[in-house]
Amino acid sequence: MTDRLITMWQILNPSSWITPMSAGETSFTALKGTMQSSESALTPFFATDDGKFWNSDMARTTIAFGYSYADTITKTGYNEDLREALVKKINIWYGSSSPVGLMEKKAGSRWSSPESKKPANNGHGRSSFRPNIKYDAEDPHASSIFRGNHYTEWVANVEVNVEALDGSFVVHFFFGPPPQDEDNWHLAPNLAGTVAIFAMNRMTGSESKISGAIPLTSAIIKMVAAGEVNDLTPQEVQPFLADILYFAVQSSNNSQVDPRQVDGLNILVASSNVKIPRTQSELPEWGSSITRLRLWPLNSPN
Repeated sequence: MTDRLITMWQILNPSSWITPMSAGETSFTALKGTMQSSESALTPFFATDDGKFWNSDMARTTIAFGYSYADTITKTGYNEDLREALVKKINIWYGSSSPVGLMEKKAGSRWSSPESKKPANNGHGRSSFRPNIKYDAEDPHASSIFRGNHYTEWVANVEVNVEALDGSFVVHFFFGPPPQDEDNWHLAPNLAGTVAIFAMNRMTGSESKISGAIPLTSAIIKMVAAGEVNDLTPQEVQPFLADILYFAVQSSNNSQVDPRQVDGLNILVASSNVKIPRTQSELPEWGSSITRLRLWPLNSPN
């Protein structure tokens, strides 16, 4: 699954590849500070019987390993027709819960009179506030989401040390408090999203960072439909999230972890202005990311 997604990304971004940079720490075959590039040896993986190692350039496509994916087959380098066909499929496969997907679902009603807005409920911060933001919850009218041909995307960003805990863990985001039983977190109706962190055990003292992100927009859209917030603009959403957005760290054995025990934990919420595509063979165009909230560490400047 991972290499399929990487292959799709390469078709969409054919000129992007590895940027040379210095090694952040010492490994078995490279000293800290030595330059690493797409031609650096990927030890200990031998490419030939005479001891030549694979490098990133040699492994740029899955064809080098004897297989490919039907939607990304290319032997001639960049192919605009292949890229457009792949974009259409991505919009079909993964776009149904996005704001643009919402626009498509509501296409039949977009030309009718907009629905009257429900007044926003300002009673946030309640201990019992656990709304239903699952995929099948009600969607709002598209006029509440878009401003012309733009909308605001919201993303939670998580950064930690690579050895933040003894092994992998997840960071859940909830609208309202999480359920008391950790076993119910993954399926909670107020779960806005989850970031999985594939961390290493605390063995080397590494100070390297890893990060992950999860869009919150689809969940916020459900709150627009429920009348909890009027639209996706920062003026509406930033104070809303400041009141009701909770996070919880869960270890690989499903137990809750105190965030103070997670080395290097940094959680920010950012927004971007996004231009919607004109056709199904285009992707949304994202503007710059602006930090709106810091969830952790507390009392720290943005």
